Amino acid sequence: MSKPWTAITLDIASGKCTVHDFSASFDPTLAADQFRTENPSISLVALIPGIRGECQTYDIVRKPGLMSTTVDLFSLDGLADAG
Repeated sequence: MSKPWTAITLDIASGKCTVHDFSASFDPTLAADQFRTENPSISLVALIPGIRGECQTYDIVRKPGLMSTTVDLFSLDGLADAG
């Protein structure tokens, strides 16, 4: 017996996000492994239980240098000036 899932995927080369409906194991880790095995050319971003007919995805727009940007969530820089 299998469970219906909605998978959100990303094509790394194009930045295109897509929704896929499929059936797999009730265990999300096993379902993700099965999806990756059956679809080796696309990257799994999210796995949602059930079929989501009204799911909307948005493509990722790449800008030069954006992917190399990092943010230090614990930095206190700039707080002294905020006062």
